[in-house]
Amino acid sequence: MFSHRVLVPPMQLTQIDLDANTPTLLAAMSRFATAVPPALAQAGLFDARSHLEPNEGWLTLIASSQGVDWVFGVQFTVDGGGRTLSLRLRTAGAANIGNPQPKKMDQHIGALVTLVPALFAD
Repeated sequence: MFSHRVLVPPMQLTQIDLDANTPTLLAAMSRFATAVPPALAQAGLFDARSHLEPNEGWLTLIASSQGVDWVFGVQFTVDGGGRTLSLRLRTAGAANIGNPQPKKMDQHIGALVTLVPALFAD
């Protein structure tokens, strides 16, 4: 069973200026995919893995907690003349779950919102 939420409007996770450390959208996606697993583990979400779709600016993040796979859809967009990158959480869900747990989902969304800005702090 799958419990799914579409966030309308999308939830802003962070906004950064592209620079030498993160020069492109693909570099930002790769940086996020590399940095997020240990950060999520500290929040109780383990075995984090990312599936990147760079042409669409989409990253699917999956992490596990207590037998449930939590799934987050993160959109990466570049605007502001090609120099400003925004990360937005657009979807959140849980797989392998017989009973939707909205409070647990809110807790995991909150953890993601809290930790993402630090992933891009230089």
